[in-house]
Amino acid sequence: MRSRFESCAILDLIGYTGELVAPLFFTSGYTTVLKKFLWLLPVFTAIFSAASPANAALSFIDQPSFGQAAPPPTSLNFTDPYEPTPVVNDIDIQDPVPQAGADSSGDIFAGSQDSLVSIAVGSAEGTRRPDGGFNDAYAGHTDPGNGVWNLGSFSYQHGADSPEHADDKQLDRLRGQDATLSQIAASYSMTLNLEERMNGIDLANQAPQAALDRGGYIDWLADAKQKGLTGAEAIHYARVNSFTNPNTGRLDASGLGNDWDRVAADQKRRMEMIWEAIQKNIR
Repeated sequence: MRSRFESCAILDLIGYTGELVAPLFFTSGYTTVLKKFLWLLPVFTAIFSAASPANAALSFIDQPSFGQAAPPPTSLNFTDPYEPTPVVNDIDIQDPVPQAGADSSGDIFAGSQDSLVSIAVGSAEGTRRPDGGFNDAYAGHTDPGNGVWNLGSFSYQHGADSPEHADDKQLDRLRGQDATLSQIAASYSMTLNLEERMNGIDLANQAPQAALDRGGYIDWLADAKQKGLTGAEAIHYARVNSFTNPNTGRLDASGLGNDWDRVAADQKRRMEMIWEAIQKNIR
């Protein structure tokens, strides 16, 4: 399709050219007119060639607007997904996590500071110990990534009166995020086991966008399972790749130097602490 602006401009040009050449035909003899017509023939050829459909690609209407965003990717086949290596360590993280029954798990959020979520995520944060104990950082510490003052098990930094108050506020937030993770998993016909669920909650605490946004933890966990990965290897793959920016397909983890190896090591360390906390607190 040619733009209206371009069509009008061509017609105006033809009319203007006619005004210029008309006097030539009325002030000369036939021989002179013929010579002048032949002389002007290339001009008319150029004008009508510009109006032909062959040049329709010149239309501005058919081109995308300046600054128009590219459509988002529709798959997880990004440029540089992290390729996982087996997650092997002293805790043997690849063993199946014991599935908690009614007598052993109950509500993983129940008990505030004594809840499994508080102990496991706090262990990953370095504020707690897997046996439920407290490290000095629990009482308050400066966040190494953004310099903000953190409080409590979850390194909460959104304003709280005490570490205990911080824990209660973040537990409420994580409870809702846990429900969101389960809904996303259901869209893939997946039910998260305890290890998958706890790692999703921990990732939501560490980096909510990586856990919950498009191209996040559950999307990559489903992708891992489609590739045949299972257990801790699938979780590690999902956690690491969730730091991929879904709009660019590139790693977006400035707090870890945008370095795949650092992200992978950090996620593996957090997984180990979560695993140990589960082992020590699920009976």
